[in-house]
Amino acid sequence: MNKETVAMNRKWPKHDLLQILRSVGAFLLAAALVFIPTSCILWEVRKSGNIIENGPVEFIQLALLFCASAAYAIRAHAARGGRGPSRAFALCALFILAMCVRELDGFFDKLTGDHHFWFYIDLVVIIAAACVICQRFPRSVHDLAQFSTGPEMPLLVSGVLVCFVFAQILGYKEVWSDVFGLPIWRTVVEQDLFDGKIPASLDIQRHVKNIVEESTEICGYLMILFSAILPPTLGCRIPLDKMEET
Repeated sequence: MNKETVAMNRKWPKHDLLQILRSVGAFLLAAALVFIPTSCILWEVRKSGNIIENGPVEFIQLALLFCASAAYAIRAHAARGGRGPSRAFALCALFILAMCVRELDGFFDKLTGDHHFWFYIDLVVIIAAACVICQRFPRSVHDLAQFSTGPEMPLLVSGVLVCFVFAQILGYKEVWSDVFGLPIWRTVVEQDLFDGKIPASLDIQRHVKNIVEESTEICGYLMILFSAILPPTLGCRIPLDKMEET
């Protein structure tokens, strides 16, 4: 062991300690972001026995998506000039914004009376995304390729799959009809109805389905938000772009 190695071992590894502290801070931030929507779910279920439309849980979902979209937009602005895949970040921001508009379908229904009004707004977002891709198309392809190997990609893809696949499968009425059709559940529900513990008009299947589906969607939205904020918080860096702006 040479003198340089001995001297290095005697020094405090400041960089490593700072990275550990940064990781602890990122963990605490993630824990707080998980705690807030979970508390809202518990509060709403205890209060009304269900997750209602336009309630606190849906507001939290919108807030998570909006924050994720804003975080990617900020990162897109900061990555301009070849400091990162700015166009990929911008496309992520627009994609999540489209998800946010889709979550507002109930609000647009009441505002306009048109059940498909949200689609027209999303169409504008899609056109904006197409403009981002077509403008300097080679650059856009390069940024997307760079983003696909970055630290954001696994969490983003996982969150999207949870929202569009896992939560949707759990949201099928047939799934919960089969669950509540099992003898053990049917016996319990019939006994509670007979004892008057639950009203005959209560749609138990729909309540349980809503709680599970909306809670699963929140998990997906949290993953999407984490994909936007955790990599820079942890100090994960995508290699500097060597492709010059054209």
